[in-house]
Amino acid sequence: MVLPLYDENPLNKPVLPWVTWGLMAINIVVFLFEVGGSDAGMRAMVATYGATPSAIARNTGTGASIPSYLTLLTSIFLHGSFLHLFGNMIFLWVFGDDIEEAMGRLRFIAFYLLCGIGASLAFVLSAPQSSTPLIGASGAIAGVLSAYLMLRPCAKVTVLVVRFVVRVSAFWVIGGWVLWQLWQIAVQTYGPPGRARGRRRPVPPDASGRRQTVRVLRERLIRLTLTPIRQTSRLPRFIQPHDWPQERRR
Repeated sequence: MVLPLYDENPLNKPVLPWVTWGLMAINIVVFLFEVGGSDAGMRAMVATYGATPSAIARNTGTGASIPSYLTLLTSIFLHGSFLHLFGNMIFLWVFGDDIEEAMGRLRFIAFYLLCGIGASLAFVLSAPQSSTPLIGASGAIAGVLSAYLMLRPCAKVTVLVVRFVVRVSAFWVIGGWVLWQLWQIAVQTYGPPGRARGRRRPVPPDASGRRQTVRVLRERLIRLTLTPIRQTSRLPRFIQPHDWPQERRR
């Protein structure tokens, strides 16, 4: 486990990072509201205030009193689990104060929100028919980390590696965050590693549809590639069409 702790003491800064702390507090309070009720209530909250591409693209609304396009903003403050929240907030804690000091409070708020909204909008444009809501502050955190790389790429960050505390360059820590995000996407899409065969993790309907589309395209590509070969009469005997194995059916 690699966990960033701090780059420098934020209490020693000439201007305390009140905006960074405020954003962290809002995310934590919203998450407590999420987990404070029933599972059905949490799912309803995510479905209502998460950024659902199909609802935003068609402007049909999500059943709430707010327009669907406002979920591009509200989704930034929702998280699906404690680890999801903790991973985003620890990076905001370590790197957000430096960007707030460099930009100023008002510009930092605008920058944080615009990065989050931009990431949500990119998700909507990439899958406008998807009915799976997007939640999380990862897009906003990615913007903060990108700004930190431009501002202080070689700054030393104190991190906890298993049981040891070491100091490494910021770009290594941020690279670890990128790998963590890719890992989370893989787990959500394909399930955790080491899963017993014959048991599949439930996936959202749109994810199942994407898998079916990939499977169909793969079968068509194989069929288009092999058909000219099977129809050729000048092939050696050991690859004549009658020797091709029968297609497996599932």
